[in-house]
Amino acid sequence: MQVIPFLLPGIPDERTSLQFLLDFLSHPNFPFVEVGLPSRNPYLDGAVIRTAHQKLRESGFGFGRVLRLLEEQVRDKNTRKIILMGYLHDLEEFGVIEFQRHIDALGPGGLILVGPHEKVLALRDRLAVPLVPLVTVRSTAKTLLPFLGERPPFIYFRVSTKRTGEGDSPPLPLIRRALNTVREMFPGLPVFAGFGIGDRKKASLLKDLSFSGVVVGSALLERIMAGHPVRDFLRELEEL
Repeated sequence: MQVIPFLLPGIPDERTSLQFLLDFLSHPNFPFVEVGLPSRNPYLDGAVIRTAHQKLRESGFGFGRVLRLLEEQVRDKNTRKIILMGYLHDLEEFGVIEFQRHIDALGPGGLILVGPHEKVLALRDRLAVPLVPLVTVRSTAKTLLPFLGERPPFIYFRVSTKRTGEGDSPPLPLIRRALNTVREMFPGLPVFAGFGIGDRKKASLLKDLSFSGVVVGSALLERIMAGHPVRDFLRELEEL
């Protein structure tokens, strides 16, 4: 099963996080690596990721510092596999033009941007980087329609409507029905499940529903912050 790991540069420290990122970018079974950008209010994230964001702020890792770090240390190292993840309010505070300058220099494969749907779509043409649609069981064909003219690298399916790493998933029939809608609208495009994928059992259920793979964030970051090995955990998911 394919896996998209989530990392926050600077967690647990700059050197270690960069090594994780470079290792993951070179991994053949990780089609993408989701790289989080620091946020002053990561309202979609659960306790683990919110704690990590707070640690970044306390240690001086801001939005711009992470972008510069990626440019200096990761440029020309398969950066098309990097999917940046950030919040609209932080991007606007940083500056859309300045953000675009960094995007042009880094060359990531996509951007997950969390914010009001209409405002996110309004920025689409200005950013010149593919937006990854973030969908749930509540998403409709109407909400997905604006992305039909695009060719995003994949669809990110939130299997839990709660924060990252928190709560149970909706009933499997609801997930299956919504997944079928997404696949009908975007035939051939990978669909990855995320939010609350903390163990092999959960990932196996999603594999049986024919998801392309899983995005692993809170469970991975928790191990990284605690200094625990992550390779065996990720290998278990890959071997499904």
